This record gives sequence, structure tokens and C-alpha cells, in this order.
Amino acid sequence: MRIDSIYIENFQGLRHANLQLGTPITLVCGLNGVGKSSLRDAIALAFGEGARVQHKKDWAQLVTEGQKKGQIIIGHDGAASSITLPKGQAERAPIDGQEYLPFVLAPEAFARLDDKAKRSLLMSLTKASAKPQIIVEKLLARGADAAKVEKIKPLLLSGFAAAQEQAKTYTSESRGAWKAISGEAYGSEKAEGWVYQVAESELDVSPAAIDAVIAEHTLIETKITEGVAWIGGQDEKRKQVSGFAQRKAELEAAAALLPRAISKRDATQKDLDAWQPKLEDLQVKLREAQAGAGGCNCPECGVSLKIVGSKLEKYDGIVSDTAATQNLAAEVQKAREAVDLYRRTLSNDIAAVAAAEHAQAELAKLGEQQSDQFDQAKYDSAVQKVQELRLSNDQRRAKINAMKDRQGELNNAGSFTAKAAGHHQDVKDWTLIEKALAPDGIPGEILAGALAPVNDQLKRLCKLSGWAQMEIAADMAITAGGRLYPLLSESEKWRCDAHIALTIALLSGLKLVVLDRADVLLPAVRAKHLGMLQVLAKSGEIETAIVCGSLKEKPVTLPPEFTAVWVENGLAGEPELQQAS
Repeated sequence: MRIDSIYIENFQGLRHANLQLGTPITLVCGLNGVGKSSLRDAIALAFGEGARVQHKKDWAQLVTEGQKKGQIIIGHDGAASSITLPKGQAERAPIDGQEYLPFVLAPEAFARLDDKAKRSLLMSLTKASAKPQIIVEKLLARGADAAKVEKIKPLLLSGFAAAQEQAKTYTSESRGAWKAISGEAYGSEKAEGWVYQVAESELDVSPAAIDAVIAEHTLIETKITEGVAWIGGQDEKRKQVSGFAQRKAELEAAAALLPRAISKRDATQKDLDAWQPKLEDLQVKLREAQAGAGGCNCPECGVSLKIVGSKLEKYDGIVSDTAATQNLAAEVQKAREAVDLYRRTLSNDIAAVAAAEHAQAELAKLGEQQSDQFDQAKYDSAVQKVQELRLSNDQRRAKINAMKDRQGELNNAGSFTAKAAGHHQDVKDWTLIEKALAPDGIPGEILAGALAPVNDQLKRLCKLSGWAQMEIAADMAITAGGRLYPLLSESEKWRCDAHIALTIALLSGLKLVVLDRADVLLPAVRAKHLGMLQVLAKSGEIETAIVCGSLKEKPVTLPPEFTAVWVENGLAGEPELQQAS
């Protein structure tokens, strides 16, 4: 990728830049804080990469202080990519390898990735494929079982870890299946050539012996059925005997009440007979008293008289006569109530006598009947016998099962051996797949294929720059001279980042790199790195390299592959351009 021109207006610390890049390598230099890093940020933003602010609503802050509008136009490969601030209106020409731009525009970006992202980037960069079909082919090449590979294939879409974990689960299940047959904990050496051993036994499991025990079991079962039926009949008889005795006792108690019931009936009848005439007499007197109400004077002697029935009685006046009538009526009422009570009582007494007489008659009939006798001792003996038969039959049933189990064991010994061998083979097959999918298996093989061209390029670049040998290990650890990246100094990290960015630029085909803060290097070291860029530019491997750094003055004498741009007071370019601005 070749950048032909850079036009920047009011972007961060850079108020104006209008550069024509006529050489592969451009040195952007000036004092601290004049806008050199703003040039790097402007290129990235025009190409669609991130800015120093997180949200687009804050893009107004990217415009140079005191200005309302900013613009960036980058001419490259016969086209242009631009953006206007603060609206963010952009027009971008397509760039092959766009996904690698962040790592050549900001070299420190690669080291900041996590291991998974680094690994993914390098595999994409070197076109090292981890597609399921590629992995399937590699598994088959390692001798994996084709059917099991197809079974695990769908999980490869979720990554090596998921597929490996499933293979591990299948391995565990196969071990469990082997143990279920053998009764022993699985061991790879033990399982190899394992044969199912049938334990020795004196138990006769011939068909004739099994049939004989079954016949005994059937006979005893018949006796048990007969015994249970007899016991059921005896239970019914016991209920009948118990009912007969209870009925007899009830009738005897009822019949025993007959003398008392007769005596009470007769006494009640006697009392009723005494009260009945009393009531009739009182009723007659009451009628006569009511009929003779009122009196008259005797013509002979002048005494007041009244007629009561067929008699004449002295009439003492209406008050006395009324009181006597009322008393008589009360006596009639009392006598009537007594008669009614004795009549009701007599009715009940007659019913009691009838019930007792009926009980006597029923008892006489019951005496003529004879209840079957229930033999408790015989009953208990039968229950005990049935229990003994059941225990005996349970033993025979257990013997039949044991005989059939052993017979099956003898018949299936070969099958058990074959099944165990099959499960053992499953364990071996799944173990092979599990190990092949482990990080040091196929993933490591694919990663090694991805790392090889990367590390080869790093080795070559380090040789060109005179820098300590760099390497990216399978665990994504970056080292320089054997020292881990986090332990390096600031300038050493800068060199590592620059070499990685150049490697990405070369392998991706971008042929572009932007290196900021080159002043972190000592002049002698910086010269070696610029020499490396010169070699790459001469060979055409790098089309555009922009190196930014703080210098006291603009370099005067430079090789033909280099152009120097001085930045001062937010202006970049030739003096006449700055003056025009």
C-alpha cells in the first residue's frame, strides 16, 4: 500500500499539513508537542481505525482548539480516503488487508492482545486454516477412527477446546462401559487382551437340572394355592361361628327379660283399671255441676236451692258454685292425664313382652340348629405349613435364577470378552482424538505452521536491524534475546513492536508501517532501524514507511529512499506551504 499524499486541516495538535510523499520512507520530525503523533492518528482515522475519543459525539474534541471544522484526506494507491470533523462524514477507498491496519499503524497494538486474539491473528495472517474439514483430515492422517471423527466434527465449529472436552467425555464413558462388564477399574494394560473369566462352581446348570428344579417349584406353588384356599374357607367358618354365638347371647339376654316385662305389664294394667273409673266418675260430676248452674228460692221456706243431677242442694251463690266447678274440672284433667300415661305405658309394656316372647321362640329355634366347629389348632398348623412352603419355594426360585444366570454367563462369556474389547478400542480411539485436539496436538501443529513464517520474518528483520533475536512462542509469549516482553525496557519494547508491525506489513501484503516515537531509540540504534527500512524499501517489500520522532532540527542529508518533513507550531511541510497556511 502506497500513500501518495497527506492533507490535514485542524486535527488535534496539527493545524495544517499538505504533504506529497515522493519516497518510500518519510521522516516526520520536530520538537516535542508540535503535532507529529497527530499525523499518525489522522492517517488511522481516515482509514477507519479508532480515534483517541471513544464516542462519535465527542469527535468535536478532535478538532484543533479554537476551530470549528477539521478535515483529513489521505491519497493512496490512486484513490483517496477522507473524513470531515466533527460530523464524521467519511469516504474510504477499499484496502486489501484492512483487518491488519491497526497493527501497522499502531505497532504496540499486537502486544496488547490477549493470547487467543494473537493466535487468531497470526493464523489468519499466515492463512493457517483451522477449518473443521482440515482438522478432520489431520485426525484421519493420525489414524483416528473415521466414524468417531464424524461424531466429533460438529463440535469443531466451537473450537478445539469444546471438541477435546467432548472426546474426553466419550473416553470416560467407554472406560465406564468396560468396567461395567469386567467389574474392575479400567487400565490400559489390563484391558489389552482381557478375557472374561467364569468362576468355578459345582452348580449343575444343565437343562435337565433346571427343569427338575422348576418342576419342584411348580408343585410347591400348587400346594401353596390349595393351602391358601383352605385357610380362606376356615376364615369364613370362623366368622360364622362367631356370629352364631353372638346371636345366641343376644337372644338369651332378650328372653331373660320376659318375667319382668309381664310383671310390669300387669302392674300397669292394674293401675289403668283403677284410674279409668275414677276418671268416668269425675267426668259425670263435672257434667252435673255444669248442668245445675244457678239457683231458686224454695216456696216453702225461702232457702236458695239448686238441682244437681237428681238431687236438690243448697245454692251458696254464683261465686261459690263457680269455684267448685273449676276444682272439679282440674281433677278431671289430672285423671285424664293419668289414664293417658298408663295407656301409653301399657302399650310399651305389651311390646316388651312380645319382644321377649319372640326372643324365646327364636332361641328355641336356634337351639335346634348346630354350628360347625372351628378348629383353631388345625388352622394355625395350616398357616405355618403355607409359610414353610413359601420359604421353600423362594429358595427354589433363587436357585433357578442362579442356575439361569450362570448358564447365561457361560453362554455369553465370549460375547462379554468381545464387548469389553470393543469398549477398550473405543477408549484408545477417543484418547487418540483427545490428545490430537490438545493444544500440543493438531492446534499446536497448525499454530507452528502459522508461527514459522512469522518467526522466520522476525529473524530476518532482527538480522537487518542488528537487534536481539525475537520470537513468538506457541503460548504467544514474545521474547527478545530470550527475555520476555514484559521485562523489556521502553526502547526494547518499541523495537519489538516495530519488528512485529513490519512482519505483519510484509506477510499481509499491506507494505505499510507507521512508527511513532522513534526518538525513544539512541541515535546509533535508530540509524540501524532506518537502515533496515531502507533495505526493505529498495527491495520493494515496503511501499510506505512513516517514522515520527522528536529531533532538534530537520535532517539535511538523506538517502534517496528518504524524505524528511519538519513539523513546527502545528504546521507540517515545506516552508512555503507553512507560510501559505
